[in-house]
Amino acid sequence: MAIVSDWNPYRVSGIERSVSEYAADMVVSAAGAYVAAGVLFAVAFVTRGVSRIDHVARHGTPGFRLIILPGTVALWPLLAARWLRSRS
Repeated sequence: MAIVSDWNPYRVSGIERSVSEYAADMVVSAAGAYVAAGVLFAVAFVTRGVSRIDHVARHGTPGFRLIILPGTVALWPLLAARWLRSRS
């Protein structure tokens, strides 16, 4: 007697999903994780890291720091690498 499994990776809550819907869900999840990591990094970078990379930014106003916040979220891997290189 064969054991029949009803498990399907594309079935969520009893609703059948196509492979493209599953792939789209994975892309959206990855983008969300990237943005979440970017927000966490941006808070630390805007408060402390920007002054290590750019000495002119050391005297930046709070308005300046708010302006660079979205760019920091988007480009956080590049800025993280640059911040790490400036520490050594």
